[in-house]
This record gives sequence, structure tokens and C-alpha cells, in this order.
Amino acid sequence: MKLVLLPGMDGTGVLFNRLAPVIEFTCQIIALPLGANQSYAFLTTYISSQLPAEEFILLAESFSGPIAAGIAGLNNPNLKALIFIATFLTPPLPELLFCARFLPLRALVKLPLALFFIQRFLLGHQYPIGEFILVLASVGQTELSARLSALKRLKADETTSDCQLPTMYLAAQKDCLVAPKHLNLFKEHFPNLTTFVVPGTHFLVQSNPVACAEKINTFVKSVIGNLQVAQAQLP
Repeated sequence: MKLVLLPGMDGTGVLFNRLAPVIEFTCQIIALPLGANQSYAFLTTYISSQLPAEEFILLAESFSGPIAAGIAGLNNPNLKALIFIATFLTPPLPELLFCARFLPLRALVKLPLALFFIQRFLLGHQYPIGEFILVLASVGQTELSARLSALKRLKADETTSDCQLPTMYLAAQKDCLVAPKHLNLFKEHFPNLTTFVVPGTHFLVQSNPVACAEKINTFVKSVIGNLQVAQAQLP
């Protein structure tokens, strides 16, 4: 069973470098495309074209959650389960997104106390802040601004249809961006949802990769086991 990983706002997939090594299954990271069009409709179509032609489980963190939710509605026969991590189906903190659209994100790290805020409230102390800043600096402002605009326009009914696949949601215990109400929407649209609260900040797979990997590995094994049972019962 392959695990397909979709990255957060940076879109690079580099920030999975602490999680992927502790996953017990083959991981394929699909980076978000470059360019000015970063709408969720476009990204869903693009990522769908990159998915493997074999059975897989789709994992999406933060920004990519609505992409995975959209793909779930396309009834890809190879998609066997979904994992959502610290993500949302409607905009997180709309007021902050509105302000951020007019301030280059690269400039944010130069503001007083910005690095302290990022590490204390978003990134946690397990992931080196220097590596995070390098990743952020490698992303074009065009893409970052377009993704912020996409977040601001996000509506759950445009990216989500009810999905019966096994689904797991990992919520960050100290998430200052994603509120409990966001999880309630996942419960509405994904009836086979299992949820866990994991110690860590919004960048959960960076702040606590080992605990995330433990939940992910257990979930994937259960999905594989259930598929094997179902196949054995076929005539």
C-alpha cells in the first residue's frame, strides 16, 4: 500500500522530511504546481493526474486538506482511505488571511518577534526554524499569494462530497489556526472518520512526527487488514 503525501502551504513537500522516514510504508510526495493558478479546483485536477495507478492512501496536511477532500469525491478506485492532518474545509482565521494577502510572507519572518511566534505557536521546537525559513524562502511570492487567495475563497460545499472511505483526522493539541468547528465539518462529510488529538502545534507532522507516524502506521495496517478480509470473502 502506497501512502501519497500532499504538503501544506509551502507546497514543496520538503517539510515531510521528519515524517517520511518513520512511516513503515512507501511514501510518494506530490508537490503543488508552480504558477498563478492555485485555486482548489485547479489543484484537485492537477493532483488527480499525478496519483499512482495502484492502491494508495491519501494524506493531506493543512492547506492540502480540501484538495484531498475534492479527490475523494472523484471516486478513484485506487483510493482506499484518507488521512487529514491539522486541516480544514473552510478558511482558518479569515481575518488573518485577509491581512496576510497584502503582506509578503517572506517579510513576515523579518518582523519583530516573528521567528518566536512561528516556532512557539506554529512550528514547535522539534523542527529547526532555520530549515523552515529556507523552505519558505524557496517558494515564489506568486504562489504563496495565490494560495492565500484560494484559502480566503474556500467553501466546504465546493470541495467536498460525502465519502464512505475509512478516514482518519489528526488534530494538533495546540493548534492556533484550526478550531474545533473545522473538525465538525469533517465529521459531517466523512462518516467513517476516526479522530485523534496529538500533542503538538499546527505544523503537526513537523512538531511531533513520531506520534503522527505511530497513528498513521496503525491506521494503514488496519485499512490493509480490512481490505484483505474483504477480498478473501469474495466468491
